[in-house]
Amino acid sequence: MFVDTFETKDHLAEVTRTLITEYVHETVGKCETVLASDATNAGISKNIGVVITLMETFGSHLFQNTEFAVVCNPPLLCRSTVFNCWQRMDNMFVNNALRILQASPHAISAFMSRRNDEDLCLELWHVLLVDVSQQIDMLSSLLDVIGADICPKYLRPEDGELDDVIEHLFIEVLNGDVSTSRSDLVKRLIQAQSGFFFGLGYLN
Repeated sequence: MFVDTFETKDHLAEVTRTLITEYVHETVGKCETVLASDATNAGISKNIGVVITLMETFGSHLFQNTEFAVVCNPPLLCRSTVFNCWQRMDNMFVNNALRILQASPHAISAFMSRRNDEDLCLELWHVLLVDVSQQIDMLSSLLDVIGADICPKYLRPEDGELDDVIEHLFIEVLNGDVSTSRSDLVKRLIQAQSGFFFGLGYLN
C-alpha cells in the first residue's frame, strides 16, 4: 500500500507522500542524534527499532525513492548539499556499526537484506569484522546477524579479519580452558556458514 501511494498522482496520495517523507526524515534524524550521544543500548535500540520498521515497511524502496531527498543538517557541515535519506542511513550504519550491533543485531541484518548495494554491504561487513576482532565478546551478536538468515550470501571477509581471534578461541576450547559460554560460542561458529567469517573457508 505504501509503495503504491508513492506511484499514485492524486491529491490525497501527494499529501500522504509528504507526511510519510517527513516522518522518515524525522525518524532517521532522531536515530542519528541518539547515536551521536552517550545513549545506552536500550535508548539506541528504541530508536533503531523505528528505523527497522521503516525498512520492513518500505523494503528496498526506502533506498531508491527520490521522495526521501533531504537537506543535510547542519548545512555548515555539508554546504547545504542535498542528501537522500538512504545516504544518511548508509553513513549512519557504517559510522556507528558497532554501537548498532550492540543495541540491535536485527537492525544490521534488516539493513543488509534490503539495501541492495553489494559494495556498501561488504564495506559495512568489513567494518563489523574489524570492530568485533577487537571486542570478541561481540562475536555472539555478529552470529545473531547471520543467524537471521536474511543477509546477502556474498558477504565475505576482506582480509581474514577474524582469523587470528577465532583460531585463538579454537585453541582455548581444545585445551579445555574456557567457560561454557565461550565453548558455546565456538559451537555456533562451527554451525554457522563459515564463508561469512573466513576467507579460506577452512571450517568446511
